[in-house]
Amino acid sequence: MSFFVAKSGIVAGFLVTTLFQTPAAPPIKMGLWETSSTVKMNIPNLPFMGPRSNKVHSCLTPESYAKGMATAQQKDCIHTNVSITDKGYSFDLSCRGGKETGRFEMIFDSPEATHGTMHLSAGSSTISDSTFTASFVSTDCGGITPDKPQLVH
Repeated sequence: MSFFVAKSGIVAGFLVTTLFQTPAAPPIKMGLWETSSTVKMNIPNLPFMGPRSNKVHSCLTPESYAKGMATAQQKDCIHTNVSITDKGYSFDLSCRGGKETGRFEMIFDSPEATHGTMHLSAGSSTISDSTFTASFVSTDCGGITPDKPQLVH
């Protein structure tokens, strides 16, 4: 369920993890989804980058949903306090031996809409804050495949 494209949509791959905790059926519709995200980055020793927004179309299938649940763990990162219910999905994140930490939360507003946030920190400094909304478009994904989301703008 990767609604996001890496870097500008830092939430990529974080939308789903831990297969054993998933509801029996996905709480959202399968098909074409449109996700709008805004990321505010503040990386030490780099010039401030203003908020970056993008819109992505992605195809969600039962297989891609299950695969995402099983493989979304990031290298060198540990997910704790994972909660996946029919109402939402959340977890805490600790990367690089605890040097980077974060919190991800997604609310399933309905089978056709979600929204959420992700916050990442390094020590007492914020690295990024992200917000997103996603909405179901169609059961037909057209030419978009689950492994190749399409940047809209």
